[in-house]
Amino acid sequence: MRAAARTARDKVRRVRGKKGNFYEVELERRGTLAVWYPELLGEPREGAEVLVNATALDLRLGTGGYDFVIADLSHEEPSAPLPGRGMKVRYTPWQVCVEMAEESAEGRKALSRFESLEGMPVVCCLLHSQVPAVIAGLRSVNPRARVVYIMTDSASLPASFSENVARLRERGWMEAVITCGQAYGGDLEAVNVFSALALAKSLLQADCVVVGPGPGHLGTGTKWGFSGIEQGWCLDAANTLGGKAIAVLRLSFADPRERHYGLSHHSITVLSEVTKTRAIVVLPQLPREQKELVYKTLLITSIPEKHELVCRDGSPGLEELHRSGLELSTMGRKVDEDPAFFLAACAAGVEAGG
Repeated sequence: MRAAARTARDKVRRVRGKKGNFYEVELERRGTLAVWYPELLGEPREGAEVLVNATALDLRLGTGGYDFVIADLSHEEPSAPLPGRGMKVRYTPWQVCVEMAEESAEGRKALSRFESLEGMPVVCCLLHSQVPAVIAGLRSVNPRARVVYIMTDSASLPASFSENVARLRERGWMEAVITCGQAYGGDLEAVNVFSALALAKSLLQADCVVVGPGPGHLGTGTKWGFSGIEQGWCLDAANTLGGKAIAVLRLSFADPRERHYGLSHHSITVLSEVTKTRAIVVLPQLPREQKELVYKTLLITSIPEKHELVCRDGSPGLEELHRSGLELSTMGRKVDEDPAFFLAACAAGVEAGG
C-alpha cells in the first residue's frame, strides 16, 4: 500500500504569535495557518520562504487544523551542537536528535537504583483531553502532589504541540514531561513507557504519573483500529513495575455516535481484551439514568471480573477545572457540553490523589 504526503512552497505573511510552545504563522499563497516549531526551525520571520506539509488540510482533516512548516528555505541556521545520540521520528526526513535519559549520567544512576514504583498511582488515559482533568481531580484532594506526565507516541509526536501541557506547566500543575517512544520534546526523553515510569519515580521523585497520548487521536470505527488501544499495555506496564494502575474510562452522553455513547467501545475493548493485569477502573458519580446505562453495559462485559471497580465523586475536580480557566474540549465539545467525559477523568484523578 502506498503512503503519501503533500508539500507546498509558500511564504510567511504574518507571525500570529505563540500558542503554547509553538508559533502560529499565516501563509501568503495558501491563506492557511501553519505550525512553526522554534526548537527545530529557530524563530519565525515574516517574509520567510518555507516548505510546508499540506497533507491534512488538503484532505480537510480536523487533525491539528494546520499546515506544518518543514523548513525555512530563506534562512540557514548556524550548525548547533547535537544534544545526544538518540534519534526520534526515526528514519524519516523529520528525524530529530535527542539525549536519551537512559544514557545520561543521572538517568543511568536513577535506573540502576530503581526497584519498584512502590504502589505509586499511575493513571492511564485514552485521550489527551483527559490529562488536565485527571490532574484537576488529583489536585482537588492533594494539591501538593508532584505530577509527572508521560506522553506516548500514539498521537502528536512533538510535546510542544500541546497547549494543555504549556498551560499546566505555567500553573504549576505538572512537575515535568517525559516523552517516550517516537514522541519528543519533553523535559526527559525515554525509549519506552517502562523506562519512563522508572525515571519518573527514581529520578523525578513523582508522587503520581499520568500516562497518555499527545493531542490527536486516530479512530476507524472498528473494534481494534484506534490509537487509544495503547491504554491497555500502559496499564500492564504500571502493574509490572509495581505501580497502582488506574484506568480512565471514556464516557459520553453527548456523543452522537452509538459506539461512543455511554461507555465507549474503546474502553470496553481495552479493559475486556487488551489488558492482561488487574487495574482499578474508576466510575464517576453520575445522574441515575446515566449510571444505570453504564452499569448495564459493564455487566455484559468481563470488566467487573477482570478489574477492581470503584466509584469516586469527580465534581471537585470539575470545580478545580472551572477555577483554573483552562479551556478544554473533547471532539469539539466543551466541559459543560459533555460533563460525563470530564467527570470520569476527574474521578480517576481523585482516586490517584486519595
